[in-house]
Order: sequence, then C-alpha cells, then structure tokens
Amino acid sequence: MGLTERDLHRVGDAVCREQDRELAELDLLGTDERLAAIHRREGAPRPRRGGRAWVVAVAATIAIAATAVLFLRGERAISYRVAGTEAAPGQWVGADDQPVSLEFSEGSRIDVTAGARARVTELDADGASLVIERGKLHVSVVHREASRWLVGGGPFAVHVVGTEFDVAWDPSTEVLEVAMASGRVEIDGPCLGGARAVRAPETIEISCAISARADAPRVATTDVPPIEAAHASPDRVTPSPASAAAASGSAATPAGDPIDLAASGHELVEQGSAARLAGDAALARRFYEGARRRFPSTDAAAIAAYHLGRMAFDGKHAWAEAERWFGVYLSERPGGALAPEALGRSMECADKRGDAADARALATRYLAAYPKGAQAALAERLATPESP
Repeated sequence: MGLTERDLHRVGDAVCREQDRELAELDLLGTDERLAAIHRREGAPRPRRGGRAWVVAVAATIAIAATAVLFLRGERAISYRVAGTEAAPGQWVGADDQPVSLEFSEGSRIDVTAGARARVTELDADGASLVIERGKLHVSVVHREASRWLVGGGPFAVHVVGTEFDVAWDPSTEVLEVAMASGRVEIDGPCLGGARAVRAPETIEISCAISARADAPRVATTDVPPIEAAHASPDRVTPSPASAAAASGSAATPAGDPIDLAASGHELVEQGSAARLAGDAALARRFYEGARRRFPSTDAAAIAAYHLGRMAFDGKHAWAEAERWFGVYLSERPGGALAPEALGRSMECADKRGDAADARALATRYLAAYPKGAQAALAERLATPESP
C-alpha cells in the first residue's frame, strides 16, 4: 500500500521529534557514554575508545537520515480538497445551506459554516493564507515546527501556528470575532497599534470602523466558551429598519428613488451593504453611488468606493473597474481601516489582468506597508520577478 503525502509529512515530523529527543539526551553525556548509549540501543558491541571510523559511520548515517527527513518533509506546497474534491488557490468557497469542509494534505481542516464565503489565496510548504468575505470558519491547524497560517477578515490578519478556533467576519458591521478553543493566535490590524495575542478560552470582538469616528477601535474581550461550528447565522447584529428595508427593496422612495434623502452617508453605505448581501446588486450600487454623490470627501464616500470595487471584483470579475474603485478608496483614505484589503485586491486585479509590472509594484507597496498582512504570501510571489 502506497504512502500518501500526508503520511510522509507525519513520518518526517515523527523522525524529527525522535532525533531532537535523542540529541537532547546525548548532550548530557560524555563522548564515551554517548557511543555506549547508542550501541546499547542498537544492540551493537561497544567500540574501542578512539574508534574514529565508527564515528564517521555514525555521522554519515545521521546525514543520510537528515536528508531523508528533509525529503519527507519536502518543500512542496500543501494541497487541499473541498468537499472531497481537489481545489486550487483563488476559488471562492461558499456554504449556502450546509457547511463545507476544506481538508489540507498535512492534516489541518477548515469548516466553512452555512452562509459563509471564503477562499484560499496562497499555499506553500508551511501552510496557507485565507480570506473570509463573510460569515464564520471553524479552523483546526495541525502544529508543525514551521507552521505558518494566516486568516484574513476585512482589515485584520489572524496569524496561526497550530491551534483550534472560530473566526467570523461581518462585513456589514465590520466586526471580527475570534473565539479560541485551544492554543493562541495573534491578530494584526491597522487600528490595533501592534499584534494582539488571543489565548484559549478567550473570545474577542474587534472593529476598526469605530476608529473612523473615535480615537480607538472597539475591542471587546470575554472568557467564554468558543462559539460552536454549527452556530446560527454569523450576522449577529440586528440590522436597522433602514437596512432591512433596503435588503427587501422597500426602502423609502421619494421621487421614485429608493435613497432616503434624510439618511447620513454611513446609513447609505449600510443600506447598500444590506442590499448587496441580499443579492440586489443594482440597488446596492445606487446606495453606494448616492453616498459618494451626496457626501463627497467623507469616510462614507471612501467606504462606498471600496464596496463598489468589491462588487466589480466578486460579482463581475471586472478587474480593471474593481482596481479603479480600490484605487479611489486608497487615494481618499490611504491609512483607512480597509486600506490593507483594498491594496491587496488591487494587486490581485493587476495580476488577473496580466499586468506583471503593475502587480509587482502593488505587491512591493503591500509588503512595505503590511509585511504580515493577509495577502503577504501572494505579494511576496508577485514581487519577485520570474527567472528568464
């Protein structure tokens, strides 16, 4: 029976752990005692003192074993399957009515809960990078020595080595929730002022949206059990009456226009997001464009531009249009809460358009600003010129 890639990884990790344990034991002994200990374990006769040929043989054996371990652990990128089918980075995974599982070749697993939408953006030998568009993921990452995983939600990046947790991103309220089941993660974000460690059994909610109207982001922390993987809808916040009306298409319609003339810029953006999440792209566009027209040079206008870019990116795959709108947001709010994602998506747009020079420039800019961001792995690849 043949070995799978997962089996090889497990064998490699087991060999490494055993070597580390044995080396730690041997370091406590003198030279003669070390040789005697090894021979006792192997059932071989103890060599005479000064047996250099035997030492050379042992060294060669260790070198061969180390080479074998490196081969078993390999530099090949891990792979993953969606609902049992091989998948590639970049494709969206949406769970409409039932959860969908992403199973990775080294043993990690991510469950996309009902109503959620996410995608793997990058894979390498040490882990993967993912982005959540909306909803909740249950993440279980196998700990390995060089594990490096990243889950992005809005402007936030959750750095993972090996642990289990739930992570939810609500785009309508711009709130990230992380609920730890075991282990520890670190969260980066443009409004946090540095990485924020979260340990089990902590649950934390973070929003940069408030920083646009206050001096600090909202951070709420509680020591409660993590939310279950089969939790109800991730949109926990009850929408305002105006948002609910927008989602159903029954918002106020003065002069035949659904835009409420008394609404503020942020209310128009919220109504647009509610309509977009309800699947009415045309109505969402009218709200977003109304926010930009009526409240130019405001945070709401910049956020509306970002969402217009998302609609072009996700809904129409209109890369040039999406890049233009993301560029508008970045020009109006270069340090805004959504700047990391806007710049990352601009970089993706350039790559999908086939403009390598533009993609490289944007990738270099992204790495300079967000070296640990959700799109850092992709940026590193795009920033490196291909060999001729």
